[in-house]
Amino acid sequence: MDPKKLILSRMGDYGHPVSTFNAVSDLIKERWGIHIPPLTCVRVLQSVKIIRERYKHNQDNLDDLAAYKEIEHMIKNQ
Repeated sequence: MDPKKLILSRMGDYGHPVSTFNAVSDLIKERWGIHIPPLTCVRVLQSVKIIRERYKHNQDNLDDLAAYKEIEHMIKNQ
């Protein structure tokens, strides 16, 4: 699936991805006192998808990885 279409299809359920990763960063800081920038948060999820794909191929891994790369671009350009 096209990464931009995937992101748009999920925005209705989860909100804008940049806002989501800002919230993830804030939550980590709040809960554990560690500042992890939103860009790093999205890169962690990219890494999870890469590891899963190495273990066993699943098109969902590749679709999500492409979407996370697009979100990375969005965060960098906000």
